[in-house]
Amino acid sequence: MKNDQQEAYERVLTSSLARVLDFLKFAETKNAALLTFASASIVASISNLNNATLGGAWRTAFTFALPLFILSALTALYSFLPKTLLNRFHKDPEQSKALLYFGDAASFAPAAYKQRVLERYLPPENESATQNYLDDLAIQIAVNSQITKRKLTIFNTGALIVFSAILVVSVPGILGLCRFLSAAFGSNP
Repeated sequence: MKNDQQEAYERVLTSSLARVLDFLKFAETKNAALLTFASASIVASISNLNNATLGGAWRTAFTFALPLFILSALTALYSFLPKTLLNRFHKDPEQSKALLYFGDAASFAPAAYKQRVLERYLPPENESATQNYLDDLAIQIAVNSQITKRKLTIFNTGALIVFSAILVVSVPGILGLCRFLSAAFGSNP
């Protein structure tokens, strides 16, 4: 008879890892959208700055906003740089390779990897998983959570920079609207 507690614990870990990986995909998607928006804003800013009829206030706004859009795009790009050194997150002196980690798995020939996984993860009779497997799943949850948190923090930074650039670009429009409203409604007694 299999160990029901161990099986339930394995299900908790695997579903937790699946959720963490979904959040990681979400963070990647957010950074991709930020990069797309910032890149389009860079092109639009350059196009506007090359327009000879652009007014002075608008030219100044786009001149100040352009570096912010560039910085935001670079921030989003930075989020895509892989952090593939698992030992920066976790180092177990008992285990030289994390078999669930793609970077370590890629270092094996397929047959050697299959053998190593079999030795490390094949559960004994009446067990649903080895303690090594459960430990490695927990490590993957923690490591991927840290990566996801890093990517979301980078997104927040980039989004704040884009927001600042949008505020800069909106200043001439707001000032123009204020002048228009003042002229339209302020001159009538």
